[in-house]
Amino acid sequence: MTTHTALPKDVRGALQTVNDEAQNAAACNLALFMFAPGKPIAELTIKGRLMSLVEITVYAFGNQRIWQKVPAMTRYTVVVEKGVVI
Repeated sequence: MTTHTALPKDVRGALQTVNDEAQNAAACNLALFMFAPGKPIAELTIKGRLMSLVEITVYAFGNQRIWQKVPAMTRYTVVVEKGVVI
C-alpha cells in the first residue's frame, strides 16, 4: 500500500485493513480523478453518519501534476453526508 501520511489514522487503517484482507497491497487506495456524479445506489448509517453509495462516471485520472484522460467508465464512491442521523 502507498503510504498516505497526510491522511487521518483511521483512514489509513481502513485502507490497510481492506488490503490485508484482500492479500493485495493495491486492492484499496486513494485516487485523484475527474468525474461526473450519477445516481445514488444505496444509503447506510454508520455511527450516526449517513453514507451514500453513488454511481459516478470517471473521465480522467491525475497525479497532482497532470491529467490522463480515459474512456468514460462507471465506478462507485461513498459520500459521507453532512449532519448526524438520530
